[in-house]
Amino acid sequence: MRIELDIFSGRPNPSWKLTATESVEFLRQLRTLPPDGSDRSIRDNLGYRGLIVTGDATVINSFDSIIVSGGKVLGQSPQGSRSFVDKDRGLEQWLIHTGKAYLEPDIYNQVVQEIQQP
Repeated sequence: MRIELDIFSGRPNPSWKLTATESVEFLRQLRTLPPDGSDRSIRDNLGYRGLIVTGDATVINSFDSIIVSGGKVLGQSPQGSRSFVDKDRGLEQWLIHTGKAYLEPDIYNQVVQEIQQP
């Protein structure tokens, strides 16, 4: 699975790949998330917008991509989308931590700080 940090507008976003063990853990956490019945949308602002997970749809629960942002997880596929609640942004925090070795320290720290805000 590939993770893209959706943060930049004028240059390519940083990305990294999850290890096999991290991929299994991601799927485990994803499967525990409750459905989201609200109409909250995914963040669409300047700066940090979330994390985009892509990979083989058979691997990521039939989704082509999954966006993790602001306490919401949105799985997207040609058949439609499904949203889930990421209570306390636990999955989002875990995902950004997997990118620590691949991100510039100031970007990593900025995103971690933003995720920790209510």
